[in-house]
Amino acid sequence: MITLAKQVDAKCVVMDEKIPRKKLKSMDFQVVGTVGLLVWASQNGLVSDLKGSLDELRDEGMWISDKLYEKALDRESKKYTHNKGK
Repeated sequence: MITLAKQVDAKCVVMDEKIPRKKLKSMDFQVVGTVGLLVWASQNGLVSDLKGSLDELRDEGMWISDKLYEKALDRESKKYTHNKGK
């Protein structure tokens, strides 16, 4: 993934694994994980049910800590409330 990101001059890379994330960040890539991507998609109207999407990932075996799960829902709700007033 790191080699490909360099070859295509990627600006952002989706990566969940800790060690490659650190390496990518040290190389000045913007890194986002699956949960962060879902939050962004929810904030931009591309995912209508963030909680349901996160629950589905967990049900399919993706490990998402309770802390990250709650943080994602909190970030999504704050952004939605902020954008709603515009």
